[in-house]
Amino acid sequence: MVNSNAPVCFTILMAGRSSANNAERGIDMQPTEQSTDRLRVFVYGTLKPGEANYSAYCQGKVLEQQDAIALGQLFALSLGYPAMTAGEGRVRGTLLTFRDASALVALDELEDYRPNAPLPHSYERRWVEIFDPAMHSLGYAWAYFMQPEQVVKFQGQVLPKGWWGQNH
Repeated sequence: MVNSNAPVCFTILMAGRSSANNAERGIDMQPTEQSTDRLRVFVYGTLKPGEANYSAYCQGKVLEQQDAIALGQLFALSLGYPAMTAGEGRVRGTLLTFRDASALVALDELEDYRPNAPLPHSYERRWVEIFDPAMHSLGYAWAYFMQPEQVVKFQGQVLPKGWWGQNH
């Protein structure tokens, strides 16, 4: 995993948009994995295919999806959705590849992630290594993490199997 304490902020140029516009919109990308406008995001909750937010935020925008694992710890929150924290456990979810990076703006809004705002906000977005179910690397993608204090505040219950779904 990437050291989340290290300051990282890169901007990807999207067709027809200046880097200043991207920065204003909070689109910060890692250039080594995002050499095109495609966007990779690991999802483990309501953004997974078949879950509550997939149709509104992902349907028709995703080019590829595959079962995947990220390292962390998964919690079911009293709010009715999950949160992932840093850790060494296996969190099972889906790696989504979006057509372009513009989808990140809506995802950040949904996850209450404001890149230029001070903590705490609901989630923070981190660039992490993602694995297939056999633990072979699939490269890196964005994933949303919650701070442990926030998990406690929202009465998070550990999901030891690393899976959340409608019937978790």
